[in-house]
Amino acid sequence: MIPIVDLTNFSLTGRQLIEASAGTGKTYTITSLFVRLLLEKPLSISNILVVTFSDAATEELKIRIRSRLQDTLTALDKPSEDSFLSQLVSKIEEKKLARLKLETALKTFDEAAIFTIHGFCKKILQDSALESFSFFDIQLNPDSHPTLKEIVDDFWRIHLYKSSFLFIHYLSQEKFNRTYLFRFILELVRRPFIPILPSQTFHPSRNQDILEKQLLSKFEEATTVWKNVESEIKQSFSSRKEKLLLKDLTSYLANRKPLLKRIGTRSVTEVLTEFIQTLDIKFYDHHPFYEICKTLSQNRTEICRIFNLNLLALKQELANYLRNELDQRNRRKNQRFFDDLLLDLFKALKNKNSRDLKKVIRRSYQAVLIDEFQDTDSIQYEIFDSIYRGTESPLFFIGDPKQAIYGFRGGDIFAYLKASQNISSQFTLNQNWRSGENMVRAVNTFFQKVHNPFVFPEISFNPVRSAGEHLFLDKNQTDNSPLKIWFWKRPVQSPSKVINKNEVDRELPGLIASEVVRLLKAGVQKEMFVEGRSLSPKDIAILVRTNEQSALVQAALRDLSLIHI
Repeated sequence: MIPIVDLTNFSLTGRQLIEASAGTGKTYTITSLFVRLLLEKPLSISNILVVTFSDAATEELKIRIRSRLQDTLTALDKPSEDSFLSQLVSKIEEKKLARLKLETALKTFDEAAIFTIHGFCKKILQDSALESFSFFDIQLNPDSHPTLKEIVDDFWRIHLYKSSFLFIHYLSQEKFNRTYLFRFILELVRRPFIPILPSQTFHPSRNQDILEKQLLSKFEEATTVWKNVESEIKQSFSSRKEKLLLKDLTSYLANRKPLLKRIGTRSVTEVLTEFIQTLDIKFYDHHPFYEICKTLSQNRTEICRIFNLNLLALKQELANYLRNELDQRNRRKNQRFFDDLLLDLFKALKNKNSRDLKKVIRRSYQAVLIDEFQDTDSIQYEIFDSIYRGTESPLFFIGDPKQAIYGFRGGDIFAYLKASQNISSQFTLNQNWRSGENMVRAVNTFFQKVHNPFVFPEISFNPVRSAGEHLFLDKNQTDNSPLKIWFWKRPVQSPSKVINKNEVDRELPGLIASEVVRLLKAGVQKEMFVEGRSLSPKDIAILVRTNEQSALVQAALRDLSLIHI
C-alpha cells in the first residue's frame, strides 16, 4: 500500500483504490481529485460521477465540492494557504481556460453528477430505458415492507398450515416464525445471489410421518410407565445431582411436549442421555424403563435431524418463492423498490445486448469517484466493474476496509476484498488531521501489538502520523496518556470470584456520569483544555453498544443534572 504524498501528481488514469482511515482527509482527497479531473481532463462537471451511500453524505459532498471549486477559483487570483491548491495553481499554464472551466462549473453546478448508488441506478434506468430494457412509467416505492410481509404470510400459509404440530412446535423453539422469516428475506433482498447451503428440498415423507407417530407413542409410554416406576427409581437416585436429574426428567415428561428443547438451563437431550447412563449404572439388570427412554431419545434425535433438514429446505423454498413472487407482484403493481434498482441495472449490464448501455454510461460519466467503498456489496461493485472493464477511464474506489468488517449498511467485507484484488494500483492516506499526536501514537501502538488485528490478513493496519499538536491538556495530571482503559476490579475478599455482568451493567453508567462531572468541573476551573480553550460539554462523547446501554447512561447523567443530547 503506497502512501499518497502529493495529490497534484497523483495519476488520473485507470482504476485506483485509496484506503482512508478515519480523519485522514478522505473527503478532502475526493474534492481535490474532482478539481483536478475538471481542470486537467476534457470534462464538464456533469461528466464526473461521484457516488456515495446516503442522502446526507450526498448533500455534504455537494457542499464540499462546490466550496472546493470556489476556493480553487479564488486561488487563481491570490495565494492560498492550502498546500494542494497552491501547488495546483502553480502548475496551471492556461489560467484563463482554468478560470473559465471553474466559473462554468459553479454556474452549472446543478448538473453535477453526485448521487447515492440508488440514485445513480435510478437515473440510468430512466434516462436509458430502451438500452436497459426498463419500463418508462415504473413507480418507485420507498417502502418494500408491506409487500415482503405479504410474501411471508402467503409462504407460511402454503407450506406450514398443514404441517404436524410436532414440526410446528420444533419451529417455534427454533424461533422460526414469521418475524424471523421477514428478517431473513430482508437479507435475501439485499444479497439476492447469496447461496443457501447445503441444498435441500422440502418434501415431508411418509417415513417422517411414521417416525412422528413412533415418537408420540413412545413418549406416551414413557409418561405412563414413569408414574409406576418413579418411586422405585427415586430410591436409587440419592445424590443431589441425581435428584436434580430426576426433577428435570419429571418436568420434561409432565410438559407433554416430546420435542421440548430445554428444561431450565439444561437441554432435554442432555437430561435424557445422563438419565439413561445413570439408570444403566444403578440397575445391573436393565430396568424396564431403560429401553423405553433409550428408544425415546433415539426417536427424538432422528426426528430433530429430519426437522432440521426441513427447516433448511424451507429457507431455500422461501428464497426461490421470494425471487419469483417479488418480481411478479411488483410488475402487477407497476412498482420497484430501492434494492430493485441495483438488481435491474445489474441484470441489464449482464445482458448479452448491453454494449450500447455501457457506451451510453461511459459517454455520460467519463470519470468516477466512489465514496464509502467499504459499504459496497457484490452487486454494486459488479455494476461499475462491468461498465468500465477494459477501459482507462479514471475510476477511484475510496473507503476504509477496517469499517467493512462490521457490515455497516449492508456492506460485504468479501465483496470489498474481491474488488481490491482486482485493482493493482492501491494507495493509502497516512496523515491524520483530526486527532492529536499522542492519540494517533496510542492508536498505532494498540493495533500494531496484535497480529492481524482485523482478523483478515488482507486488511492490514497501516499506521498514520498526526498533522496536529497535542490537543488535550490536563494541568493537574502527570499522566496525560490519551488512551486509558478502565479495569473492573474483583472484590478483595473474593479475588477469584467471576465478575457479574449484571452488576457491572448497573454500576458502570454511574461511574461514567461521575467521570463526566469530573472533566467538566476541571474545565470550569481552567484546569483542563482542548485546543487551547477550557473543556466544555460539546467536547465529550459517550459511545455504547446498544440502545439499552444508552438509556442507562442517559439516566445516570440526568441523575447528576447533566444536560445531554
